[in-house]
Amino acid sequence: MGIKKTLLYNLYESPLKDKEGNKYIQVRAMPNKETMSYDNIKDYIVRNTSLGVTELNSVPSALRDAILTFLPQNRRIHIDGLGYFYLKLKFKDKKRVTNKKEIKGRDIVIDNLEFLPEASLVNELRSLDVNFKNYHILNSDNIDKDSIVEKLKEYFKTNDSITIKKFQIEFSTTRYMASLILKDLSSGKDSFLTIHTMGKLNIFSLR
Repeated sequence: MGIKKTLLYNLYESPLKDKEGNKYIQVRAMPNKETMSYDNIKDYIVRNTSLGVTELNSVPSALRDAILTFLPQNRRIHIDGLGYFYLKLKFKDKKRVTNKKEIKGRDIVIDNLEFLPEASLVNELRSLDVNFKNYHILNSDNIDKDSIVEKLKEYFKTNDSITIKKFQIEFSTTRYMASLILKDLSSGKDSFLTIHTMGKLNIFSLR
């Protein structure tokens, strides 16, 4: 029997609220390791099938060419066992139009490339026997918690508080990563920071 897999998740507040004004909590998967490149996938396929590297090298460019060729011909692309590629359209400039007669071809542009997985693939994923664990960014192999804490201690010697935007600048990271790190540092009874809210702005200070 193999080792049971663990999927990491993160909880976050939705903009939607209940009747009492409380924000609904939502959940999303949180990859904690490197993205699998096509080279990684090729190695996996070569080890587990009879296909060779030479055959696999041409697949991405051929699929890209097929997408650019066939989707603009009002077709979808179906890959057995995986799903469908198709186009998503949008209005170029118009918003909240209620009269169809106002819409012309020139008002429409390609918005995105969409992918719809096959139901059988989704059902197989759902049937996997996995554990779910709340993801804490500071326990990630990619984050040096001690270094962050030391830098914050230096920062607070001359500052009373820090915001997500300020943290983003000071630590040269994304807004999303800044919010996750500050959230973890201000969670739990032994947290390093405390959080105060002013309107929509979260302000963090030393506990």
